[in-house]
Amino acid sequence: MKKYNKKLLFGLISVNIAIVLFSLFYDLVISPVNFEAFKCSFLDYVGIYCPGCGGSRSVAALFDLKLVRCFLLYPPILITSVLLLVYDICAFISIIKDDFHLVNKFNYKYVLIIPISIGINFLIRTVLLFFGFDLIKFALTINF
Repeated sequence: MKKYNKKLLFGLISVNIAIVLFSLFYDLVISPVNFEAFKCSFLDYVGIYCPGCGGSRSVAALFDLKLVRCFLLYPPILITSVLLLVYDICAFISIIKDDFHLVNKFNYKYVLIIPISIGINFLIRTVLLFFGFDLIKFALTINF
């Protein structure tokens, strides 16, 4: 079992906050308002979406609190956000109580959900696209 201290947990929480702030900055400042301006070269050359297609739009939907759209565009974003939130809450409680049993009980096997969800998302989206249903275009039409 790993031992944690306040400095390490504070550092991990700070990194996660920095990721969220950078994502928010990217969503508000760097990325254009019209996501249709981006052309996926993988889609142009291969005819299917790449495993990461929809990620930026999913982050934008997450910040707009459109969770269904976020999940349909790219499920790993929402799954990763929930995992980070749970871990940060456990770490914050551990720092406040000066008792690190919550963080020590956090099972890092949950992190394997992220690459598995990327693969499943890629397969489902490719099969649906093969049958003529574009999940990304559908997700962009819904308003929740």
